[in-house]
Amino acid sequence: MFSKYILLLFLAFAIKKSFCESFCHNTKKLDSECASYCYEACKPLLQMAPECYRKDAEIAKLKDQVAELRKQIAIQEAKDSLCISQRSVVSEIKALFDKCSMPDKMKDTTPKLKAETILKETKVTELTQFKSKFNESISYPDNCEQSTGIKTIQVAGILRPFQVFCDNITNDFPWIVMQRRVGRTVDFNNYWYNYANGFGDINGSYFIGLEKVFRLTYTQPYELYIHLEAFDGTIGHARYNHFLISRETGQYRLSQLGNFTGDVYDAMSDYLNAKFFTFNNDSRDRCATKMSSAWWYKSCDISSNLNGRYSDFEINNAFGIWWKNFSGGRTLKSVKMLIRPAH
Repeated sequence: MFSKYILLLFLAFAIKKSFCESFCHNTKKLDSECASYCYEACKPLLQMAPECYRKDAEIAKLKDQVAELRKQIAIQEAKDSLCISQRSVVSEIKALFDKCSMPDKMKDTTPKLKAETILKETKVTELTQFKSKFNESISYPDNCEQSTGIKTIQVAGILRPFQVFCDNITNDFPWIVMQRRVGRTVDFNNYWYNYANGFGDINGSYFIGLEKVFRLTYTQPYELYIHLEAFDGTIGHARYNHFLISRETGQYRLSQLGNFTGDVYDAMSDYLNAKFFTFNNDSRDRCATKMSSAWWYKSCDISSNLNGRYSDFEINNAFGIWWKNFSGGRTLKSVKMLIRPAH
């Protein structure tokens, strides 16, 4: 009976041992599999750990730098405040010093200042007298008088004297050349400012400037002479005995022409009371832009185009230089507009 009990006990112990060995083996196997999986999952985190430590160190360093900069700023602000206070104190001391020393200084300088004032007043008087005599000695005429070629004139309302070209085209008294076209070197499809003030070469193609024309014709009666030359040498002219334009605020309106004489069509009368236009200061109909020119436009239906495009040969071109019923309305070789005081 005892032996059976021993046998059963031994058998139970063997079964328990076998079960424990199997359980441990399975546990180790699971531990191995879990460890492998956890390592793969945690590996990136482990790799990032040094970088995190480095970033933490940089952040700590930057915090220290910020704290140091704040200290320096506070010190600089204190220095600036001290400098301002010092300047204020220096200014107050200087003001007090000047106030204390001023009476003695004034006693010393008053006679000297009086002498300098008298001397300067004398010089001003002398300079004024000299200027008056100088202006009298270099006074300029307001027209060509008897001269031809380039001449300097001065007109009331124009600040400085200016040069004009004088042409005795009628063999009696010289005329001021207001406009001349003799080649394509100067573009007459020009800006308003240039037409107001003048442009071009005084010895070649040029425009004297509408402001000068206004000042000249405003001071006294002027006459206008227009000289036309065709490519075949034919000459024509139009003449008006009372030419007058308005000031710039009236857009240099063609105010008067007077009586017409000549051997060509009276084209200028078609523009009487018309305003002057350029491409950048154009009419509602945009005539200056359409004609590539500048003129006194009432409409785009024009009877001449003296500021049109220059052509080196004769053609039928409405954008060129032409005059109604002269040379068949074809482009012209040269034109001149001249003015002078009416005689």
